[in-house]
Amino acid sequence: MKRVILYHHSGCGHCQAAREFLRQRGIVFERRDIQADSRAYNELVNRWNSRSAVTLIIDNEVIIGLQRNRERLERLLP
Repeated sequence: MKRVILYHHSGCGHCQAAREFLRQRGIVFERRDIQADSRAYNELVNRWNSRSAVTLIIDNEVIIGLQRNRERLERLLP
């Protein structure tokens, strides 16, 4: 099983869409709130070189944004 991490923040419609996308496919994922958790934000910026909510990490592969990467996500995730 692939390890999936979703970096998000509360109140973000795109983040909600990403959570729903994963749930509909039965994907188990970790949620990291970059607004509420400064460690999550620092990890997103420093380790993954992103500042965007709706950053997905799938087995160490960084995917920024749901809509523009939907096809790629559908190929990567069962």
